[in-house]
Amino acid sequence: MFFVALEYEKQRAGFENPQEIKLRGNNYQIWVNAELRYASLSVNALAYSQCPNSRDLYLQYVKKIDRPPTWERYMGRVVDKLYKDIYLVCRHYCQNTESRNFDLFKELCSEKEILIFDALKHFISEYEAITPAPDEAKIYQFNDNLKKIIHFEALQISAAMEHRMAQLIGANPDQTFSQLFPLNVDVQLHSQRLGFTSPATPDFILSDRVVGDIKLGKWKNWFDFTMVAYALAFEDFLGKPMNLGAILQLEMIDSRPYPLHSGAKITLLDDAIRERFITVRNWKLQIIVNKTDPGLPDKNQCDNSCDYYKNCWGQENE
Repeated sequence: MFFVALEYEKQRAGFENPQEIKLRGNNYQIWVNAELRYASLSVNALAYSQCPNSRDLYLQYVKKIDRPPTWERYMGRVVDKLYKDIYLVCRHYCQNTESRNFDLFKELCSEKEILIFDALKHFISEYEAITPAPDEAKIYQFNDNLKKIIHFEALQISAAMEHRMAQLIGANPDQTFSQLFPLNVDVQLHSQRLGFTSPATPDFILSDRVVGDIKLGKWKNWFDFTMVAYALAFEDFLGKPMNLGAILQLEMIDSRPYPLHSGAKITLLDDAIRERFITVRNWKLQIIVNKTDPGLPDKNQCDNSCDYYKNCWGQENE
């Protein structure tokens, strides 16, 4: 989140005069029609495409076959919480510390073990349900990666804060933090008219100008739809335009002492991408409403790590 805030500051001028956007979330023309009015899916379900035919949604929501807990989803949720907790620790410290005593890097590093423990504990029931259980090497590496995230964030945030405070004699930590990182990490958007299960909860909103989400792993094309969905929900719920979306995408490489953000970006959410998302949204909601099996995709398109691979293709690849 801090990475996105600093990137936005550098690119702000390029976003000042965006092209006209007509497909806004509070435009009744893109609300779900009468046929789909009582159907809803989470933003993640509407954006995410594990199956080329969206048959995974049919199996999950029509046939009621739950997705099994996975190590990958567990890690993603822990990382989401960790970033939000880092933000809250930093904000609290800046609100309660005078300039003469300011050492945000030291403060955040001293909270490292507590932050990691709290994030892991929050999802302990999900962790215990993963089958087969992750081996000790995976657990150790993940803990090490969480430490890398905190160390990198401590360096990044404290350097930005001290650089800004060094420019002004009267600067104080609270004001400086609010100016550099005007983030909201506790956002709940209600937009059932768009077919979204309430509440829709983006990971962060920056200055009411950028809606963002945190993604762990390599870049996926459906990340764009996540940004669009949250922007539309924001516009419908609050009646204000949201032109920009951001993905804080991170990968953890064992050989590096810091996370990689090579895919992180801020994107103009124009009408073209909004229209594509609305088409996909309508298709997925129709599957749920009509309870129609969309059929098997070409097997060559299937990933055998899909949650429903065995439901579609049996045990032949075991």
